Amino acid sequence: MKPVCIIPARKGSKRIKNKNIKLFLGKPLISYTIKIAKKSKLFSRIIVSTDSKKIARIAKNNGADVPFIRNKKISNDYATSIEVLLDCIHKIKSKNIKYHFLLYPGAVLINKNDLVKAYQIIKKKKAQRLAVMTNYNVSPEGACKIIKNNFINFNWPKHNTINSKRKKRLVKSSKIIHDTGSFYIYETKALLTAEKKKVANSYYFISKKKTTYYLLHRLKSVDINTMEDFKFAEFLYKFNLK
Repeated sequence: MKPVCIIPARKGSKRIKNKNIKLFLGKPLISYTIKIAKKSKLFSRIIVSTDSKKIARIAKNNGADVPFIRNKKISNDYATSIEVLLDCIHKIKSKNIKYHFLLYPGAVLINKNDLVKAYQIIKKKKAQRLAVMTNYNVSPEGACKIIKNNFINFNWPKHNTINSKRKKRLVKSSKIIHDTGSFYIYETKALLTAEKKKVANSYYFISKKKTTYYLLHRLKSVDINTMEDFKFAEFLYKFNLK
């Protein structure tokens, strides 16, 4: 059966008020994510999990299902994505669906092909989880740490400071990537097993060997947490269209 797409969209965003429905180039932010999910034609259902009737109304108007209003207990700052995901699986009774997507409302820069390709990867790898990753703009291996009295400490490994040529080669060959927070894919069986073990944090319930990734271009990845991020995402959206 086709996977289910779950979009978590609570109303209590703090740094950007009403972020999930804030107008992004004239339309509610979440409307873009719903549209991307619909265009992919991957899903049997596209569900928005929210604690807000206003968000629910906007989500429905853009073609998503909102079969329930999320409980306040899992709509606060401490609720994990796994709790929200499991709550939705139980309420819509989709335990028999092999995979569930967790697609965040701020993932406006991805497109339908990203969803399709990521899905193909997790099936091919037979993984329990897929995370969307991207390359660092600057390698973290060159990071410095601020210490007392406005001094800095170079944290480069000893072997990485022998000479500039070797340093460049080592940094270039590094396989360090980071999470984009765009979307995840979970094997439902693994999620339900984690629930039985009472493991709420997704980063610990699955073995490292069972997690694969989809590499997203940096220009399609902005984690929208501040108004600066929001404006930059709008700029990139228009840039990517060109």
